Amino acid sequence: AVHYDVSVTLAPADQTLTARAKVEFMPSEPSRTVLVELHPNLKLNAVLGGDGKPFAVHVGRSAGTEDGVRTSWLVEKASG
Repeated sequence: AVHYDVSVTLAPADQTLTARAKVEFMPSEPSRTVLVELHPNLKLNAVLGGDGKPFAVHVGRSAGTEDGVRTSWLVEKASG
């Protein structure tokens, strides 16, 4: 990623954290997919492109990483 723009809201009474992240990627070659790894306790609600259109998201989990279990998100640009 070449740029992050993150806004976060903490609700101590509910013990929740809500965030919105805008991440700008610069691919090294043309591709329709990007693999993103997030902490497994984070819930992803949507992935939108720069045009506001949704991307397909496939979730996979891998164990045995240095920091424990990691959740991988495969984000794919829809056809058309």
